[in-house]
Amino acid sequence: TRAARNLSITQPAVSNALRRLREVLGDELVRRSGAGVEPTPRALALWPTVRDALRQLQHTLAPGEFDAGTADTTFLLA
Repeated sequence: TRAARNLSITQPAVSNALRRLREVLGDELVRRSGAGVEPTPRALALWPTVRDALRQLQHTLAPGEFDAGTADTTFLLA
């Protein structure tokens, strides 16, 4: 519920996104614990790369920072 609030989406949307990530990555990603949920070792290992990719995407899409008409960079989305 807290994650949904922080992301400004519904709880079912968070659950569906987590389910899809689990399927794609073949890992639980989080496990229930006495403190709520904890990331799995795989999730912890992926986090630095994911964090950096999200920062790069945020920077690229920032208003006024990117002009498609003058950009000479090729972007590949996989």
